[in-house]
Amino acid sequence: MYYNLVLNEVLSKFKKEYFCHLIYVEKTALTLQEKLWGDLEIIRIAAIWHDIWRVDWWDNSLHPEKWAEIIYDLLMREWYDKVKAQQVARCTLMHNKIKWFESLEEQIVSNADTLSKLLYNDMFMLMCKKEDYISKARWGLKYIEKWYNNLTFDFLKVEYKDLYTDLQNRYSLIINN
Repeated sequence: MYYNLVLNEVLSKFKKEYFCHLIYVEKTALTLQEKLWGDLEIIRIAAIWHDIWRVDWWDNSLHPEKWAEIIYDLLMREWYDKVKAQQVARCTLMHNKIKWFESLEEQIVSNADTLSKLLYNDMFMLMCKKEDYISKARWGLKYIEKWYNNLTFDFLKVEYKDLYTDLQNRYSLIINN
């Protein structure tokens, strides 16, 4: 029930490319949840809603803080469990952080957001607003390094090292030719 509320809100707000990012984060989070456990409902809602405020807020650097307040209020208006609402809000607050996690769910959502940008890098690059290939490649190279280094589960760094290296090589080839 709550997932459909979330999904309808997301569908009404986003362009296809951004919606794809949210779906990929959810998909990645569900895969991590299968490996690591954690509360499936909290992870699923937080993953699909983690960036929803980003399109409405003029200062994107504050989108997790603003959205954590809003998502809590929204879930409470829908008679959602108070403790779970707090946990979903905290997951959205922490989704772009790499420390200070208080729960496995927070760490899963954060790593899913980061990992999805590597796994679905071509789709993520469609959202890049740079003017030309070289600028996009420089942006991509800078951010894949950031994303890879922000993974907090060591097993993910091992598992996706080859993908990271392949993406580095792709962008370096474009920049250096």
